[in-house]
Amino acid sequence: MKALEVQGYSRDNLPYKAPFQPWGAYFALITTGIITFFKGYDTFIPFKTDTFITAYIAIPTFVVLWGSYKLYFKTKVIPLDQVDLISGKREIDEEEEQFLVEQAKLGPRTRLQRLWDSL
Repeated sequence: MKALEVQGYSRDNLPYKAPFQPWGAYFALITTGIITFFKGYDTFIPFKTDTFITAYIAIPTFVVLWGSYKLYFKTKVIPLDQVDLISGKREIDEEEEQFLVEQAKLGPRTRLQRLWDSL
Protein backbone atom coordinates (compact mmCIF):
# COMPACT_ATOMS: atom_id res chain seq x y z
CA MET A 1 0.00 0.00 0.00
CA LYS A 2 2.77 2.42 0.88
CA ALA A 3 4.69 1.57 -2.31
CA LEU A 4 1.58 2.39 -4.34
CA GLU A 5 1.33 5.79 -2.67
CA VAL A 6 5.04 6.58 -3.08
CA GLN A 7 5.02 5.65 -6.78
CA GLY A 8 1.77 7.53 -7.45
CA TYR A 9 -0.53 4.57 -8.16
CA SER A 10 -4.08 4.45 -6.86
CA ARG A 11 -5.40 1.35 -5.17
CA ASP A 12 -8.62 1.91 -7.12
CA ASN A 13 -6.79 1.15 -10.40
CA LEU A 14 -5.73 -2.32 -9.30
CA PRO A 15 -7.52 -5.23 -10.96
CA TYR A 16 -8.28 -6.76 -7.57
CA LYS A 17 -8.63 -5.17 -4.17
CA ALA A 18 -8.93 -7.36 -1.12
CA PRO A 19 -11.97 -6.40 0.91
CA PHE A 20 -11.46 -4.80 4.33
CA GLN A 21 -7.82 -3.94 3.71
CA PRO A 22 -5.71 -2.86 5.51
CA TRP A 23 -7.99 -3.43 8.50
CA GLY A 24 -8.37 -7.14 7.68
CA ALA A 25 -4.60 -7.63 7.94
CA TYR A 26 -4.48 -5.79 11.26
CA PHE A 27 -7.35 -7.90 12.58
CA ALA A 28 -5.61 -11.12 11.49
CA LEU A 29 -2.32 -10.06 13.11
CA ILE A 30 -3.95 -9.15 16.42
CA THR A 31 -6.11 -12.28 16.43
CA THR A 32 -3.07 -14.48 15.74
CA GLY A 33 -1.20 -12.81 18.59
CA ILE A 34 -4.09 -13.38 21.00
CA ILE A 35 -4.47 -17.02 19.97
CA THR A 36 -0.72 -17.59 20.24
CA PHE A 37 -0.68 -16.15 23.76
CA PHE A 38 -3.76 -17.93 25.07
CA LYS A 39 -3.19 -21.35 23.51
CA GLY A 40 -0.80 -22.23 26.29
CA TYR A 41 -2.26 -20.06 29.04
CA ASP A 42 -3.00 -23.08 31.24
CA THR A 43 0.76 -23.61 31.64
CA PHE A 44 0.95 -20.51 33.85
CA ILE A 45 -1.40 -21.76 36.59
CA PRO A 46 0.47 -23.60 38.03
CA PHE A 47 3.56 -22.88 35.99
CA LYS A 48 5.05 -26.00 34.41
CA THR A 49 8.24 -25.71 32.38
CA ASP A 50 7.63 -28.70 30.12
CA THR A 51 4.14 -27.61 29.00
CA PHE A 52 5.29 -24.00 28.66
CA ILE A 53 8.05 -25.02 26.25
CA THR A 54 5.76 -27.19 24.13
CA ALA A 55 3.08 -24.48 24.04
CA TYR A 56 5.36 -21.61 23.04
CA ILE A 57 8.23 -23.26 21.13
CA ALA A 58 6.83 -21.93 17.85
CA ILE A 59 7.67 -18.31 18.73
CA PRO A 60 11.46 -18.70 19.16
CA THR A 61 11.52 -21.21 16.31
CA PHE A 62 9.97 -18.64 13.98
CA VAL A 63 12.40 -15.92 15.08
CA VAL A 64 15.43 -18.20 14.63
CA LEU A 65 14.30 -19.45 11.19
CA TRP A 66 13.41 -15.96 9.96
CA GLY A 67 16.66 -14.46 11.26
CA SER A 68 18.71 -17.31 9.79
CA TYR A 69 17.06 -16.81 6.40
CA LYS A 70 17.79 -13.08 6.47
CA LEU A 71 21.43 -13.68 7.41
CA TYR A 72 22.07 -16.60 5.05
CA PHE A 73 20.52 -15.06 1.93
CA LYS A 74 21.55 -11.50 2.88
CA THR A 75 18.13 -10.12 1.99
CA LYS A 76 17.20 -6.54 2.69
CA VAL A 77 14.12 -4.39 2.64
CA ILE A 78 13.46 -2.84 -0.77
CA PRO A 79 12.92 0.94 -0.66
CA LEU A 80 9.32 1.90 -1.46
CA ASP A 81 10.28 3.90 -4.53
CA GLN A 82 12.14 0.89 -6.00
CA VAL A 83 9.45 -1.78 -5.50
CA ASP A 84 8.55 -3.34 -8.86
CA LEU A 85 4.80 -2.92 -9.30
CA ILE A 86 4.50 -3.27 -13.07
CA SER A 87 6.45 -6.39 -14.09
CA GLY A 88 4.18 -8.71 -16.03
CA LYS A 89 1.43 -6.11 -16.37
CA ARG A 90 1.63 -6.12 -20.17
CA GLU A 91 1.13 -9.90 -20.29
CA ILE A 92 -1.81 -9.66 -17.91
CA ASP A 93 -3.41 -6.90 -20.00
CA GLU A 94 -2.97 -8.96 -23.19
CA GLU A 95 -4.49 -12.03 -21.56
CA GLU A 96 -7.42 -9.99 -20.29
CA GLU A 97 -8.03 -8.54 -23.75
CA GLN A 98 -7.95 -12.04 -25.26
CA PHE A 99 -10.46 -13.22 -22.65
CA LEU A 100 -12.81 -10.33 -23.43
CA VAL A 101 -12.63 -11.13 -27.16
CA GLU A 102 -13.47 -14.78 -26.45
CA GLN A 103 -16.38 -13.72 -24.25
CA ALA A 104 -17.68 -11.42 -26.99
CA LYS A 105 -17.58 -14.36 -29.44
CA LEU A 106 -19.90 -16.33 -27.18
CA GLY A 107 -22.66 -13.81 -27.77
CA PRO A 108 -25.50 -13.03 -25.38
CA ARG A 109 -25.75 -15.41 -22.45
CA THR A 110 -28.89 -16.56 -20.66
CA ARG A 111 -29.10 -16.33 -16.88
CA LEU A 112 -28.45 -20.04 -16.56
CA GLN A 113 -25.37 -19.81 -18.79
CA ARG A 114 -24.03 -16.82 -16.83
CA LEU A 115 -24.60 -18.73 -13.61
CA TRP A 116 -22.75 -21.74 -15.03
CA ASP A 117 -19.88 -19.54 -16.24
CA SER A 118 -19.52 -17.97 -12.81
CA LEU A 119 -18.99 -21.37 -11.19
